[in-house]
Amino acid sequence: MTSQHEEASIMGLDDDISSSSSSSVAIAPVVNQEEKKAEDKKPSTEDEAKLKVNLEAIRQDTTVLKLIPGDLAEGEDAITVPRMLTEQLSKLVGSALEPNPEETEVPLLGVKKNVLKVIEAYLALRKKSGTDLPIIPKPLRSKNLEELVAESDKETIQWLKNVDDTSPTGRLLLYQVIMGANYMDIQGLIHAGCAFIASLIKGEPLDKIPGEYSYCGLQ
Repeated sequence: MTSQHEEASIMGLDDDISSSSSSSVAIAPVVNQEEKKAEDKKPSTEDEAKLKVNLEAIRQDTTVLKLIPGDLAEGEDAITVPRMLTEQLSKLVGSALEPNPEETEVPLLGVKKNVLKVIEAYLALRKKSGTDLPIIPKPLRSKNLEELVAESDKETIQWLKNVDDTSPTGRLLLYQVIMGANYMDIQGLIHAGCAFIASLIKGEPLDKIPGEYSYCGLQ
């Protein structure tokens, strides 16, 4: 059986659990080598121009894609999402469409309909920017995630708080959304969900942390 520590490691919460258990010890920030490489590799002016054109195309795109959840009953409608954005943000969907760019439906057997509808709302929010939510650096510098993102991304963080309605059902749904995003390989949503859970336990005593995890089915 997977331990809470192993689950926390999978979700990337180790740093914040460590900081919760000992507030008197200063922990040096861990430098993510991949993030450092990304910072060092600055795009050229030509690359930036292409990116702007691509983002504008994603924002203006009116084509849609139907996602078929694994538990869709006969006669029920599939989940409709913006095509270009979903293809960009979900590596699974992008890979599925690569052999046949004209395909209009993608089956997602590992995601339930109620979870996919939440992910649909995330995609609708990100359509405004044309990009995924940038990954929030760890360890978290604040329990308030809105302080850690750009002004244009605060609406997405507020939406995430609304998904987690502080009830057991809401917390469980949030965990299922993280798992669904992991299945679809939507990095921004995966990391945002994990960061939100980390913000709940940041600075809390260790004896309270299992209670937060129990909402996510981690006990």
